[in-house]
Amino acid sequence: MKIGVVWRKNRNIELHEKYLGISLPDDSEEECLMHCKGIREAGYDVEVIEWYINNPRNTIEKIYKTGCNLVFNASYEEICLLEAFGIPYSGSGIDLVSIDKVVRKMIVAHYGVPTPPFQVFLKNNGEDFRLSIPTPVIVKPVRGRSSCGITEESVVYDSRTAYAQALKLEKALGQKALIETFIKGREITVGILGNEHPEIIALLEIEYTDAVANTFENKKDKEIFHCPPCNIGKKQEKDIANAAITAYKALGARDYARIDFIVSDDGAPYFLELNTFPGLHMKSGNEKNLHSSYIGTMAKSLGWSYSEVYRRIIRHALERYKIKER
Repeated sequence: MKIGVVWRKNRNIELHEKYLGISLPDDSEEECLMHCKGIREAGYDVEVIEWYINNPRNTIEKIYKTGCNLVFNASYEEICLLEAFGIPYSGSGIDLVSIDKVVRKMIVAHYGVPTPPFQVFLKNNGEDFRLSIPTPVIVKPVRGRSSCGITEESVVYDSRTAYAQALKLEKALGQKALIETFIKGREITVGILGNEHPEIIALLEIEYTDAVANTFENKKDKEIFHCPPCNIGKKQEKDIANAAITAYKALGARDYARIDFIVSDDGAPYFLELNTFPGLHMKSGNEKNLHSSYIGTMAKSLGWSYSEVYRRIIRHALERYKIKER
């Protein structure tokens, strides 16, 4: 059985470069090769397919010519074309609100999962903009990944500073800003696999070291992982796991995902974000630009091999399409 691994240059850094105005090392090809390694070790043939954003037809033709049974997809940009051409792929689909954090928060709140109070900044709010939610707040883009647009300046305490930060985001990225009450607490991320009956991989706590929030800079190599989380009781762990499964189902995630929570001082878990295509890398020490992924760390804590993560994701995708393994 052949799995096509689709990759695109600068996928992981393009928004960061746009916001920060600097050049960053591109790890997309290295990430692709790590996907290939895991999938081969899981027992599948692999075909590497580069996605050219200005010539999608070329990519679709190559997928057909190589005879891939399934595309291992790791980015939402390709979903529409894969869906339109009826090409089976792993991960969440276009029926999921894949990139709008505001709508996601509204949906999970409807299903009873707490999320921090929020409001959306629009440029036409003008300088008379006022915060309508408790402070401090964190200002972030409504779309993005890997903490894009989140820096130490993102946590603010008044309407005037929130206005300036939101305007900066909108000018740099050309999108609305989500303003959310900043809840000081412990950040817990939850890995999930499956479809009709999703299962928790593990819970992992992210320690920020000297950062106020989990910024882009903090994610590069300053994070400290605790897996399983320290000092979390069984009941609290169960509450977080149940909230994660509810959010996963409510948002229509498929095959695998990761859900982030902030746990307040009173122990309540607040939904922050759903990551539809989270990193899977299990660090070995030979990486050039890649850093340890949360799901890779969870899998390692369970004694899984690198290939086991991919084997499980692919099997869930194949079962969903009713494709029999050969």
